[in-house]
Amino acid sequence: MERGQPRKGGLKVDTYGFLHKGYNKKTVTAVAEGASPYALTANQSGQVFTNTGATASVQFNLPTLTASTDLGLEYTFVKLTDDNVVIDAAAGDTIADSAASGQVQNTTAAETYATITLISVSTSAWVIAPGAHGTWTTT
Repeated sequence: MERGQPRKGGLKVDTYGFLHKGYNKKTVTAVAEGASPYALTANQSGQVFTNTGATASVQFNLPTLTASTDLGLEYTFVKLTDDNVVIDAAAGDTIADSAASGQVQNTTAAETYATITLISVSTSAWVIAPGAHGTWTTT
């Protein structure tokens, strides 16, 4: 591998021959309440979603998990206003300890910058990745 060239997995060799993790920029999508509910797709896995510009609650709908190819889907949500962020699982799917078709939400007005990342781990379940910040409640 040539120095300075990115390698699969984001590793890069610097001019001194040391390996470094490269920066993988993520797409950030702002969703205001007018676009809510916002239906996520598998093609948007790895992206970051915010409620920038919202003046009311914003709802995100996770895609239906139907096949082993849906394992490892990952979405990050960042609450940037005082308004609620609600993330709904598809019919029959769960988020952590939620009921089937449940949700996870942050309704604490003072918690701007609350973050959560969800990862699909089966054909019917999402887990909350370590490092969530803020008060997120499952129902």
